[in-house]
Amino acid sequence: MIFENLKKLKNEEFYRYFGIKRFHFNEMLEKLIEIEKLEKNKGRKNKLSVVERLMMTLLYWKEYYTFFQMSIKSKMSPSSCFRNITWVENKLSNHKDYQFLKERYKLKIDKKQENSNEF
Repeated sequence: MIFENLKKLKNEEFYRYFGIKRFHFNEMLEKLIEIEKLEKNKGRKNKLSVVERLMMTLLYWKEYYTFFQMSIKSKMSPSSCFRNITWVENKLSNHKDYQFLKERYKLKIDKKQENSNEF
């Protein structure tokens, strides 16, 4: 996924591709960059930048790709795609400004919490 090509898209085309406005994309990106700077990096550095991880997550939510399909698109293993997408989901769903994502995309995190409350 090359972000440089997507920068050239008009706002309407950007919305059609990702399902969110460029303004929200930039806000999410800023929050994720802040969060990543605050985290202590343990282990190997991620091959994908924060922008690429966010784009991968938005495409996963919008198009309902499987991790296998995402892995072919991004030339990574399905487990790496899973790790990157869940990282973005966890960080955004815990942020107060992005609580609407839980309702809109029915994130898996909420399903686990709902199931634990049933008992």
